[in-house]
Amino acid sequence: MKKALGWMVISLLYCITTLSCRYKADKVNPHFESARQYRYKFFSSEEECRRITGQNNTRACSETIYFDTKGKVSALLGRSDLIIAGKYQIEEDNIIVTLQDGPIKTLKITFETVSSTELLRGDNSTIWTAY
Repeated sequence: MKKALGWMVISLLYCITTLSCRYKADKVNPHFESARQYRYKFFSSEEECRRITGQNNTRACSETIYFDTKGKVSALLGRSDLIIAGKYQIEEDNIIVTLQDGPIKTLKITFETVSSTELLRGDNSTIWTAY
């Protein structure tokens, strides 16, 4: 009787472990099904940006991030004109972005999906809008 009960407990634990792993795997999707691009605007308009920055370059007005369909990402961050490449993975409502900024520095950013057209950047609480 004790032996049968032991096997039942082991079988139950195995099933729970297997199902919980499968459930987690179902919620992880490595990429979007269609390409997406989001932008965070530093200013309310391009005119305001040009007036304040004194530049005619609209890259100084916003940050952008592009997600392809294969788990790759490209970003223009910090008013720079340098594209930073990396990869991303979707986990439930979060998009985990890993950017390789140079040969040594790695930048990790988490975005939370607010709606189908908005993301919330976790490290600075800015709203990024699809365009």
